[in-house]
This record gives sequence, C-alpha cells and structure tokens, in this order.
Amino acid sequence: MNKPRLSSSQLADILLSLIGDIEPTGDTFIDHDRLCNLLKLQETLDILLDEMYYICPYREKTEFSMQRNADTALDWFEEKRDWMNDFLRRRK
Repeated sequence: MNKPRLSSSQLADILLSLIGDIEPTGDTFIDHDRLCNLLKLQETLDILLDEMYYICPYREKTEFSMQRNADTALDWFEEKRDWMNDFLRRRK
C-alpha cells in the first residue's frame, strides 16, 4: 500500500491546524490559548530541528549520499541563521 505524498505546504497546514491559531487578538482569554498554541509550536519546532541536527555529523562519512544529506541540512541551518540574524538586528 502506497502512502499518500503530501507537499511541505500541506504538511505545514495540517500541523498548524492541529496546533491551533497563534496570532493574539487582544482578548485576554483567547490570547492565553494562543500563547499555549505558540508554546506547542515552539516545542514542535525544537523536535523537528533536533531531527535535522542529528544528521549533520554525517558530513564526515565517506558515502556521498550521507554527505549530501548532511550538507543539505547544514546549508539550511546557515540560511536560517543568516535570516534570524537579519531579523534580530532589525528588532533592536
């Protein structure tokens, strides 16, 4: 039996639907729930980022496919690091 293939966007939509809205509204009771959802999203991202982090040491392997996967993860981390640095600099 073949598993259905979902796009990254579809997976993100499903995940965000399961977590719930995170945008605050200005209503204390609603915003409390939104904050709880935001914390769930952060914890989920931590788990997913850990998964990517764990393959980075494969950069040192001799197999090309293992190096390629690690390089892909490392390139993504560098891109996001630069994006976050730009974002945080503008925040100050």
